[in-house]
Amino acid sequence: MTRIVQQHPTLAAHSLSRLVLAVLVALLLGTNAADAALTTGACLVSKRKVWGNFRKCQVTAQVNQIKGKPAISQSARRRSRARSPRSPPKQRRP
Repeated sequence: MTRIVQQHPTLAAHSLSRLVLAVLVALLLGTNAADAALTTGACLVSKRKVWGNFRKCQVTAQVNQIKGKPAISQSARRRSRARSPRSPPKQRRP
């Protein structure tokens, strides 16, 4: 009869897995700390405002689409035309 004996992992195998885990944790924590240092409170506030404006515009367009209206209103079209640079007038030949 054959007896199956389960061998315990060696100390090196445990050390390697612990080392890998420690390196991964250090990388994750180091990256978050660096990102946090680069992103100031004022920057986050600005990003949040822009994101809110974008979502408001997106939802308005979706509602208009559901209602069967054009995605952009007439007044918004007029405003966008006023902001866009116009081409210079064509010169007439004599």
